[in-house]
Amino acid sequence: MFYSESTKINNSVDDSIYYRYIDSIDEDYNCLICFHPCENPVIEPNCQQMYCRECLIKSLEKSKNVCPFCNTETSVSSLMLPPKFITNFLNELKVVCTICYKENSSVLNRKDFQNHLQNDCRAKCKGPCGQEIPYKDLNSHICPFVDLSYLTIGNNKVLSKSGKWLNTTQIINYLKQISNQEFKETKINEIILKASETMNYYNYKDKEVYLFRGNYDLDEIPSNYSSIGFVGGGNRSMFYLASHLDPYTKELFLLDDFDQRVYPEEIPKHIETLHIYNVKYQLEPSCIPSTVKSVHFHDGYKFPFDQGVIPEGIEEVHIHNVIHPITKSSLPSTIKKISFNNGYSHAIRPGTLSKNIESIHIGDIKEPLIPESIPFKSKTQRKLYIHGGYKHSLRPGVIPKVDSLFICDIKKPISNDSLPNSIQHLYFSEDFSHFIHSNILTHLKNMKSLVIPNLDYINVTDLSNLELNENLVLYFNSNSLKQQTTNFKTSIILKPTLKNHFSSQ
Repeated sequence: MFYSESTKINNSVDDSIYYRYIDSIDEDYNCLICFHPCENPVIEPNCQQMYCRECLIKSLEKSKNVCPFCNTETSVSSLMLPPKFITNFLNELKVVCTICYKENSSVLNRKDFQNHLQNDCRAKCKGPCGQEIPYKDLNSHICPFVDLSYLTIGNNKVLSKSGKWLNTTQIINYLKQISNQEFKETKINEIILKASETMNYYNYKDKEVYLFRGNYDLDEIPSNYSSIGFVGGGNRSMFYLASHLDPYTKELFLLDDFDQRVYPEEIPKHIETLHIYNVKYQLEPSCIPSTVKSVHFHDGYKFPFDQGVIPEGIEEVHIHNVIHPITKSSLPSTIKKISFNNGYSHAIRPGTLSKNIESIHIGDIKEPLIPESIPFKSKTQRKLYIHGGYKHSLRPGVIPKVDSLFICDIKKPISNDSLPNSIQHLYFSEDFSHFIHSNILTHLKNMKSLVIPNLDYINVTDLSNLELNENLVLYFNSNSLKQQTTNFKTSIILKPTLKNHFSSQ
């Protein structure tokens, strides 16, 4: 059974719920804003185009009542309903739920999906208990396991640094032992929150960061920690803090509420990676030494990226959900890798990124890429990663003439003309979940390697009829494919999927 792309619906429990259509649907029934089959369809009277009611209302609010298709003035009150047969057709589209989806899931009419969520749908807890519960009760479910990795209460460790999950009953028993006080399970979150205020460790991507708060005694910094984090600072200047860092320390975290100004030459030159969160004071130009190789601006960083804040010499920049946009003058010419991570809320405008950047990572950014957002330079080996739930359509011209393209868990399928013919290496990750039509690959005559781990999303017979590049290396996560590819027109080399294709993310 073939399932088309996932579709988002709006509901009171979760704003990112998806169902899948069973059959392909004529594009004439798609909303011109979200490009999915219309929900609560309405027709704009001037151009007679059909939209989801919610999509069009949001668009009109943003554009001050200008139609997104014909650019004529309109209003919500003037919107019309489509003929009843269209509404009936859309309501009766066949879908399956992707929350409780199993191999033999029952097929629903789309109009019945909300009723399914409220009465029949069951979801698994995202915590380690894995309990299956009614979907409508998911938000009120309290997982009986809590992650207390690296947590300390005073000098008493709640658990070792193994990152093991402990049952709340075990935690309560432990707290009773160290405090002789009765704790109720309903109070456990308050206990954990209070205990975390004295936490000595910060866990960043499975990496242990030794953490200091307030007027700490820096003579206690262990000499064998490569990652150190500061919160607050009290009356300790950045110069004082930095002077106590061991040369072994290569990674520095200035975490939320770090309240010291940073002046030039205060950050030690042995720091290779710098993480900056919602700090109290703006970084001035030249504060970050050019010896830093990688700098991360994390969620909540609220200051403009003035020229010189990111100095020449920096090779990697990672941008998260920051308040101000990155501009052309923000970025030094030495950058080789840049990533715009989940939540980045500004448009990446043409001309912002240098043509000399070799590796570009795009996550779930809020504004879509447009043609020339990603620059092109013919003599540079270019790698483009699109991942992290990128939710916008990859329209023709958005992906420039790169050599290597890595596509992960994007929300919308790839259209026929999205991929440039310059691609030599094309990688789909294991969490890519859209059908890959063979005509998407037809024009990729220069392709040397193709990775498609999940065979459920490609028709192998169609693929075998393509006249692809000779000696193309096909990576699949299946030994059964070897028998299916004996009639390929291309002289192929079959290899197992390489797990390190996405390791550079």
